[in-house]
Amino acid sequence: MAPKDNLKQPGEALFEAFGRSAAGHPPDEVISAAMNIVLNVVRQRSSRRTEAMQAMNELFGRSMDALMQHYDGTTDRRRSVVPFDQVITVEHSRFQTTFGRLGKNGHT
Repeated sequence: MAPKDNLKQPGEALFEAFGRSAAGHPPDEVISAAMNIVLNVVRQRSSRRTEAMQAMNELFGRSMDALMQHYDGTTDRRRSVVPFDQVITVEHSRFQTTFGRLGKNGHT
């Protein structure tokens, strides 16, 4: 394992804090909390409805691209990235940055 870089990527500390807070909560609660954060940030950044819709369309488009990288296009099944006997939590699984200044995105 390579040594950790002391300089964190923008948003990484925030993502890790959310992951720690989300640990132990059901996936639906984590998704709801994450979406509420996204919606509030978009609402605060966008003064017009059309701007907010455009921002959400862009975020969901990039998110879908990132999500589909974790599924096999031939079998339509999730790609196995960890042994099946492991429990995946928010802080253990990450997507590459897809949201620009919003930081990193995670999944359960």
